[in-house]
Amino acid sequence: LLAPQELIQMHAMSSVRTLTTGVENQAKIVNEGALPLIVGLLRSPNVEIQEHAAGAVRNMASNVNIKDKISQADGLAPLIALTRSHSVTAQESALAALLSLSFDSTVVLKLAEYGGIPPLVQLLGAPNDETQALP
Repeated sequence: LLAPQELIQMHAMSSVRTLTTGVENQAKIVNEGALPLIVGLLRSPNVEIQEHAAGAVRNMASNVNIKDKISQADGLAPLIALTRSHSVTAQESALAALLSLSFDSTVVLKLAEYGGIPPLVQLLGAPNDETQALP
């Protein structure tokens, strides 16, 4: 994740995203200190890296033990920014992560503070059914 080459970052982030589908892996990833790196890659200029990072955060956002850690790693602002991405994949992953995070009362105030509520409301008018049906 720290490699200076975008291609290596993309492949590494793709692997991490896949690993985050398992709850045990999520805890290991956070415990090893990778969450701030993943959050940092949400701001990558490379759209594919953003998509993989957003997917990883989306997967971890449903874990009650990690929700507040995403917020503490300053993950809310870049997720909100990705809701305006040209990449539908990045948008959907960011919105799904924000939706999952919004169920945590300690995070919801920060979401409002950072402007995260309007993107969630915009889901209601999304042009495709898949985006509207995000978990």
